[in-house]
Amino acid sequence: SDPDNYELYGTNMGLFLQPLSEIHLDPLWGEIKPQGNKDTLAILGIIAIVILALGTFNYTNLTTAQSIKRSKEVGLRKTLGAAKAQLIHQFIMESVLITLVSLAIALIIVQLTLPTFNNHFNSQLAIWTIETLPILVFVFVCSLAAGLIGGIYPAFIISSYKPTVIFRGIQKSRKGLSFRKLIVLAQFAISMILISSTIIIYQQVAFMKNTELGIDTEQIMVIPTNGNSSINSTFGLLKERLEQLPEVSNATIAELTPGDLFGGIIARFEDMQENRSFPTTGVSFDYMKTFGLKLLAGRDFDATISSDSIERAIINETLANQLGWSPEEAIGKSYDFGGDNITPGQVIGVMEDYHFNSLKSPIFPIVLTIRPDFYDKISIRLAGGNVANGVEKVKEIWQSQYPTWPFEYYFADDHFYKEYEAEQKFGGLIFSFSVMALVIGSFGLLGIVLIDTRHRLKEICIRKTLGAGISSILKVLSREYVKIITASIIISIPLSALFASNWLQEFAYQMKSYTWIILSAPFIVVLVALLTVIVLSFNAAKINPVEILRDE
Repeated sequence: SDPDNYELYGTNMGLFLQPLSEIHLDPLWGEIKPQGNKDTLAILGIIAIVILALGTFNYTNLTTAQSIKRSKEVGLRKTLGAAKAQLIHQFIMESVLITLVSLAIALIIVQLTLPTFNNHFNSQLAIWTIETLPILVFVFVCSLAAGLIGGIYPAFIISSYKPTVIFRGIQKSRKGLSFRKLIVLAQFAISMILISSTIIIYQQVAFMKNTELGIDTEQIMVIPTNGNSSINSTFGLLKERLEQLPEVSNATIAELTPGDLFGGIIARFEDMQENRSFPTTGVSFDYMKTFGLKLLAGRDFDATISSDSIERAIINETLANQLGWSPEEAIGKSYDFGGDNITPGQVIGVMEDYHFNSLKSPIFPIVLTIRPDFYDKISIRLAGGNVANGVEKVKEIWQSQYPTWPFEYYFADDHFYKEYEAEQKFGGLIFSFSVMALVIGSFGLLGIVLIDTRHRLKEICIRKTLGAGISSILKVLSREYVKIITASIIISIPLSALFASNWLQEFAYQMKSYTWIILSAPFIVVLVALLTVIVLSFNAAKINPVEILRDE
């Protein structure tokens, strides 16, 4: 456990003390269950706060926009003696009440969807527990804050109207529209960033799943033995019976299967001055055949050669390169398992590199050696397309040979691709947030366009009276929003590229290009935004000028 020995032995394994509260988000190597990720939680938390802020701004904008409709109420109450402070208090309390009702609805939705969430994320979350009480208090405080922040500005605006001005007709000022449009710009920029991020995450996962691994894990069922000596010692009989089935191609037993965590074993190869730790797994004969591994030089383990069971090793190309050997030069080099010089063996083969773990990590040096004392899992390659029938045949033989041992299995490819579950779930959450941001942005744009067209009704009618057609009015009304959308695209592109660059750094192997995603994703938002603007502007452009100008 002395850190001074880590570099010498090429390992970071040792004894450490760690608070239990830190294990989930700051795990060491080889934890029992999958751990959380602090960076992911931070990203999701920031996005949630941003969406809440955008929703609050939307409420502020829309409330302010509707203030004209309540102007006569304000004027009448002021005439009857209501003070400005009373009106401010009323409107703020209305905002807080709406927020608290929204919180209640949100909690009901969470309670209804929580079982689905727990099932999807393999969690056991609950709302109404002692442990979640601080969280509920925090959410309640955030709701109050959102209500106050969302209500203060409209309250001061509405309460500032003077009765004399109100009853003469409020001047429909466009003051404040610039700020509201800035908020809409930010909303759409965030929507574009989230959508492009979602596509990038899914494309990276698809890239990893479709990349050639160098190892064939399809139609391989794995039966854990958990090191049971009675099963391991009689595997030869089981293998013979299984391979007589037309549904089985071949079977092998080993310590690990693809997707498992490798352990380091102290060893020494020829020309090395000191022992080092190398990722090593104990295998049996036919392991390479079962998983479709390919040799570059040398040969596979051979059950007819007794010495193959004594410190013979097959290494991968990466390890040969690290040791300064070509595949051909590596054959016959000495290999000392444990570095004890008791029974030194040799390298008998060099195999092509393959991905034993996910593409998050680079291919690392691998040593295969015959080690019956390490065996932990039986791997069976099924033949033909009827996998379910093959499983049933294997089950019959297993239960006849090991009647007291449960028949439990999984498929090697499913086990391997579980390493990408976190990314897929993260992508799903980002997608949900992006939809929410897009909806909020659309409502924000809807409110702004309604305000703007209401303020420009006389202008529209005058233009129509002077002979302007609907198409020219549409152009006038939508010109400013096209600028907003364009600005959103300009802002979102570099920020999306920054997210993609930083997030993809976690992967040793990355998708070839994501530029097309960053450039094309905003058009989803553009389509929604332009549709909103055109529909509302078209409705405004169809208004009969007589209805608006007859009172002038």
